[in-house]
Amino acid sequence: MKLLLWGAGAHGRVIHDLARACGYTDIVFVDDNPTTGEVCGSTVFPAGDLHLQNYQQFIICLGDNYSRARRFEEARSRGLEPALLIHPSAVISASSEIGAGTMVLPLVVVGGGVSIGMNCILNTGCIVEHDSKVDDHVHIGPGALIGGDVPLGSYVTVGMKAAVLSRVKIGRGSVLGAGAVAIADVEQGWVVAGVPARPLREVAAA
Repeated sequence: MKLLLWGAGAHGRVIHDLARACGYTDIVFVDDNPTTGEVCGSTVFPAGDLHLQNYQQFIICLGDNYSRARRFEEARSRGLEPALLIHPSAVISASSEIGAGTMVLPLVVVGGGVSIGMNCILNTGCIVEHDSKVDDHVHIGPGALIGGDVPLGSYVTVGMKAAVLSRVKIGRGSVLGAGAVAIADVEQGWVVAGVPARPLREVAAA
């Protein structure tokens, strides 16, 4: 199977491994500013290279939510179709839904009735409990825990080993720092940190 990975940096190498685990054997990278011709044994092409017309499925390998969203829409505008990568070790409820372009890394758990949007990153070992709703372009960090019935707005970042208690709402574009515990709703566009999580500053949407 063929797959185009957009972004040949550190996250790209991680997703290359994920794609291999998902059965993709013909993988290439595209990068806006390529610094090498090969990563993980796969060719790196500059954006716009005509060779890319041979690849119909893509994944955006950028950690920043806003950059990933822009490239996601650009790839779709070129007629490419977003793939869905789910590591074989992940435990995904049959009653959950996961959108195209999303990357589900090893040991992730997604509970019953969960909805995951498009172009998200569910990083290694994170847990999303029952009936939660994760909007598009979200990044849930390694080891993070999302409780039951939690709405995560689009572009949210949940840091490594952070936790959101059940029924707590995290507004669009907000950032939950590493190890933070959200016990109350977080308004749109805020960086919060600590236990319990407290607002640090507002962030501007990119």
